[in-house]
Amino acid sequence: MKKIFLPLIVALAALTSCNNCLEGVGDSVEENRILADFDELVLDCSADVIIRQNLISEKNRVNVIAQENLMPMIKTNVKGGSLIIDIEGCVTATAKLEIEVFTNGLSRITADGSGDVSTKNALKGESLTISSDGSGDMEIKFRGEEMEVSSDGSGDLRLSGEAEDLSIDTDGSGDVDAFEFNANDVEVTADGSGNVNITAKKSLEVTLSGSGNVSYKGNPQEIQQSNHGSGNIKNVD
Repeated sequence: MKKIFLPLIVALAALTSCNNCLEGVGDSVEENRILADFDELVLDCSADVIIRQNLISEKNRVNVIAQENLMPMIKTNVKGGSLIIDIEGCVTATAKLEIEVFTNGLSRITADGSGDVSTKNALKGESLTISSDGSGDMEIKFRGEEMEVSSDGSGDLRLSGEAEDLSIDTDGSGDVDAFEFNANDVEVTADGSGNVNITAKKSLEVTLSGSGNVSYKGNPQEIQQSNHGSGNIKNVD
């Protein structure tokens, strides 16, 4: 008898948990929040985030677009120089849920949730590290000296801009499209099933041990490649 009722109890508990989600009511409103200084962004929720780099130095802030009864659940806290965006508890938005981030510059973006991340204008700085471990897509434009990308989730990444050095490490099913990102020296380590597209002008080093393909443009003068997987490394120029 216990074996019969146990699955039923688990199912009822799950249903009750879902029913406890706070559902959004009415149209979305905007709330402007002034924040302490930060140079890192961490997204761990389902909200979409748009990043805008300030044209002149001014206070960092976020503009939260959400239904009014959900607004207190959306947390935008700065800790140790990192802006952490999260949603407290379980919520169900029935209208627009979006967060605009206004920053003087970022050195790191980490996305572990299902929300999408994009840049409205090009981020500028010495270096930028991107870490994607969720299902959300990212579209990032950056101009600087160095960009480092780590993709372990199912979300796709699209990169544009330019840098001296570009490093890409993938271990998930998401694709990384960097054809529109011009870099002199590129290093790719691909262990997953996602495809990687890059443009390398001077040198290219590829280590492939997964099933995804690595396609490159730019006619690099120096090429080092090691293929221990089922994917292909190919020049598409």
